[in-house]
Amino acid sequence: MIQLENVSMRFGTTLAVDQVSFTIDQPGTVGLLGPNGAGKSTTMRLITTYLSPTEGKVTVNGKDCTEEPNAVRDQIGYLPEVAPLYPEMQVDEYLDFVGAARKVADLDKRKAWVVEACGLGPVYRRPIIELSKGYRQRTGLAQALLHDPGILVLDEPTSGLDPLQVIAMRELISELAKEKIILLSSHILTEVSATSQRLLIINDGQLVADGSLKELQTKAALAGNLVLEAAAPAAELQQVVSAIPGVTGVKCTGEDEGLTRLELNRDGEIWRELNTALAEKGWPIRQLRPAELSLEQIFLTMTDKEKAA
Repeated sequence: MIQLENVSMRFGTTLAVDQVSFTIDQPGTVGLLGPNGAGKSTTMRLITTYLSPTEGKVTVNGKDCTEEPNAVRDQIGYLPEVAPLYPEMQVDEYLDFVGAARKVADLDKRKAWVVEACGLGPVYRRPIIELSKGYRQRTGLAQALLHDPGILVLDEPTSGLDPLQVIAMRELISELAKEKIILLSSHILTEVSATSQRLLIINDGQLVADGSLKELQTKAALAGNLVLEAAAPAAELQQVVSAIPGVTGVKCTGEDEGLTRLELNRDGEIWRELNTALAEKGWPIRQLRPAELSLEQIFLTMTDKEKAA
């Protein structure tokens, strides 16, 4: 279990993490999202004991990350954005080194598993300095998995991978998530949505959203776009709808057999005014529903809303 309680982190006068609280207590993948400089990597470093919080408490499986860092490290596998490698070592030598440092039991068996899982067979006895960025990333993941931790913290795990390697990494993460807690940070939103059952969005150091993709779509849609379908001429419908208080934008997305479909931007509740305006024109409303938002749109909605506040 990972638990953050009112955690803040300051670097001088800069507040990098601001009163963040969340708990992850079930196996699965949790995606950590946010703009550059939002506090994602700092949050991961707090969880992995690389940093101690200025305020609040971080615990992993009941162990305090500040008071018992070694006990926490035993239970976590960490892949930072820049993989922690020794370029002069061969891949096999590096895994031997990590295994010895972690006192991994049955090291040969664990090495064989991570080499197979991470696809390192072709470069197993090559110096790390000669590896492509993709193979270096996979070597970094192998070290994070070597001691078979119950929790994985992965910062940009698909960085530098080609499309086939990305698919293989996604499949591996999905398989590992059946038994492990995985906290995953990525700038590639489609990757996060493909692998994560829960999303945490951080902006300006604060946790601004927490939930499944469906839950965040619902939350964002409450203040987001609407899809209107009505039996009305397109140009006239756009003109009437644009004049309704609270409507901030109108776009025609389709016309078919007398029906016009519009997407409306709004900054409040507009149902009554919309219904009245169309009823006066004798234009029946066939459909009015929230627009289904992509993860990218949710991300922009949540972070923009927080900036506006």
